[in-house]
Amino acid sequence: MRIRQRVCVTLATLTAIPSLLIAQGQPIRGFPADALAERARLEAVLRTTPDTAQIRQNLLFMSEEPHHAGSPRSKAVAEWAFNKFKAWGWRRGSTRPKR
Repeated sequence: MRIRQRVCVTLATLTAIPSLLIAQGQPIRGFPADALAERARLEAVLRTTPDTAQIRQNLLFMSEEPHHAGSPRSKAVAEWAFNKFKAWGWRRGSTRPKR
């Protein structure tokens, strides 16, 4: 039984890897040819955007002390979050970033 599982996993891996490598060299489907360069640039940005150290730091700031509604810490966390969004280009009352 164990050998059968290993064979199945090995075969699945050997068939999946080549198709993934081929797909990486292919243009993005569903976009006009003149938009591919911009889409590839956006995809590269999105792949590198999550910074785990920054996420950890943000979560630590928000969770290191209790901040129940109406407390001074709650206000500090809210102001901190508002300033973060402002620094990222978001405006108050808007669902779109500043350009």
